[in-house]
Amino acid sequence: IEITVNPTPFVTILSGIAQVCEGDSLTLNAIGADSYSWISGDSLSCINCQNPIIYPQQTGFFTVAGTTGTCSDTASFEVFVSQKPDIRITGDPLICENEHTVLTAFGGNDLTWNTGESTQDIHVSPSEMTVYTAIATSGACSDTASIVVNVNPAPVITVGADTTIRLGEHVDLLASGTLSFEWTSNLLTLSCIDCADPVSFPSDTTEYCVIGTNALGCEASDCIIINVEVICGDLFIPDAFSPAEGGDKDNDCFRIYGIDCIKTLRLTVFNRWGERVVIIEDSRDCWDGTFNGLPLNSDVFIYYLEATLIDNSEIRREGNVTLLR
Repeated sequence: IEITVNPTPFVTILSGIAQVCEGDSLTLNAIGADSYSWISGDSLSCINCQNPIIYPQQTGFFTVAGTTGTCSDTASFEVFVSQKPDIRITGDPLICENEHTVLTAFGGNDLTWNTGESTQDIHVSPSEMTVYTAIATSGACSDTASIVVNVNPAPVITVGADTTIRLGEHVDLLASGTLSFEWTSNLLTLSCIDCADPVSFPSDTTEYCVIGTNALGCEASDCIIINVEVICGDLFIPDAFSPAEGGDKDNDCFRIYGIDCIKTLRLTVFNRWGERVVIIEDSRDCWDGTFNGLPLNSDVFIYYLEATLIDNSEIRREGNVTLLR
């Protein structure tokens, strides 16, 4: 008896990739035998062919039996199926010039933006209409989403150049550049806070800022500094006074002259025996020459003055004043 021994085929499955995205197809190519029969795997385009197209729904093995003569061999190939991401982008698609918005991508873990960033949130501040795109990848799958951010122009607000005034003067402010204004600082010294032309009454150097809003809802601001000069005259303290009963009515009370620059004051008057007869703490008050409600006779009195000026400097003076009747 002559026995013929046929060689056993060596069957191999070839494929360019081993990963596919859910819903995609892949072509397998079996080699090493004369005929083939696929014995496992779902969604094949053919069973008894060398290179079927497969439509895998989940990760799994595809097995083929290859036969040459009376001999056969089997081979398996594992295909990995990735779930396709569903990416979405949220964020404000309309901003004002010089503003920013936060764009957030959902639906994927491995993100890449066309800005080069790879975080879920990105902060963008475009100067003109710009398209932002995010790509999410999951295994062999990817998905892309885009958002268009439009930019509205901001108004140009002006309130003029800084200026200098003397204490007690006022300034007519004037904002321009749009129709709606709101002043935001030192409001108690302004005649109005939602007009374009308030009158300001600063008591010291003050910065005024205003926000203007245009018809598109975009804002801009500008500020102006009003420098206030304090020009104080010399304080004058008379050395004599005469109450009205027997003297000049313009000098009938002991008072301080040149009080415009005085912030706080304490004027104390003593008689020749060191007894305090009056304390004046209001620069507008004066001493009428009485003590405990009774008029004093003509005499020489001693005064001590302690005052703080509006520029926070301090002065101290002392001297004599004569009461004449």
